Amino acid sequence: MMVARARIGSPLVRPGRIQKVPRRERRQRTTCCSVRAERHAVEKHGLQKETFLEGMTMSAFGVPPVFLIAGWAFGAFKFWKGYRNTTYGDGIAIKTSITALWPILFLLSKSFRGNFNRALKA
Repeated sequence: MMVARARIGSPLVRPGRIQKVPRRERRQRTTCCSVRAERHAVEKHGLQKETFLEGMTMSAFGVPPVFLIAGWAFGAFKFWKGYRNTTYGDGIAIKTSITALWPILFLLSKSFRGNFNRALKA
C-alpha cells in the first residue's frame, strides 16, 4: 500500500496539522517540542507538527503579508484620525489619497514624515 506524504511548507498542507515525514528526513529535522507526546510521535512514527509561520507565504520583504497589511491599516487609521493636525487641505479626495499612499510618501518625502508624525501624536 502506498501512502502519499505531504512535505512541510507545501501549499496542500494546512498549518497545525500533523504530516508524515519521510524516513530519510526524520534524522535531519530537529524538533524542539516540549510535549512528550509530540516528541514520541516524531521519533516513532515520523510525524511532525507544523507551526503557524511555516505555513504562511512570505512577501518580498521577508514578512508575512498579513503583518504588512495590518501595519498599513494601523498607520492609515492613525493618520486619518490625526489629519486635522497636518498642513494639508481639508478636501476628502486629498485626505483619502494621502491616507492610502502613506507608506510610499513616508519613504520618499521628508515633509510628509513631519506631517505624519504630527498626525500620529494627535
